[in-house]
Amino acid sequence: MNVLFKTSLEIRGNATTYEVIFENEVYHFQPINEKGLPLRIRREEDEWHSDDAIDAQTKTAATEALDAYLLSQH
Repeated sequence: MNVLFKTSLEIRGNATTYEVIFENEVYHFQPINEKGLPLRIRREEDEWHSDDAIDAQTKTAATEALDAYLLSQH
């Protein structure tokens, strides 16, 4: 598994730094310090989805980071 990029997300008032990995059609946000919640997000039919119990603000922050990364690859 190769790390695509690192990003910092604010979750419940705490900034957590994540390594983002792509595996099995899912983007995995793995907390670097092991204190944050891992997140999984996938893209289906031009929409971001997650089966994890994350709030809308966290999902928006994660998907914005993914969109920025993906746009930078073009």
